[in-house]
Amino acid sequence: MTELAVIFIVIGLLTTARRLFRLISAELGRKKDLVRQIYKQQPAYRISLLIPFLDGTQGPALSQLLTALGQQDYPKAHVRVHIATTREHAVGLPVADQLPEFVQVWVHPDEQVHIGQT
Repeated sequence: MTELAVIFIVIGLLTTARRLFRLISAELGRKKDLVRQIYKQQPAYRISLLIPFLDGTQGPALSQLLTALGQQDYPKAHVRVHIATTREHAVGLPVADQLPEFVQVWVHPDEQVHIGQT
């Protein structure tokens, strides 16, 4: 009987060791998954602004806004500013060469157009 008892004890120890190994492996796997989730690359958000029909008197405020946007720690490829204006009102606005690369000015050909008509 002693041999049979030893065999059962050994089988019990092996089963317990196997369960313990599975628990440790599962815990390590959970930790790896957690680290992957934390450091996984998140898709960057995109910022897009439409500024409708500015006139020349709003040029300084526009320059301050564009400067503030340019100083943000955000990929410039993900920021777009679209400015809609008319030829008549574009006189006081900054020249396209002075604007950051993420700004695009759209000049409407009709001088009498209003925001609701676009």
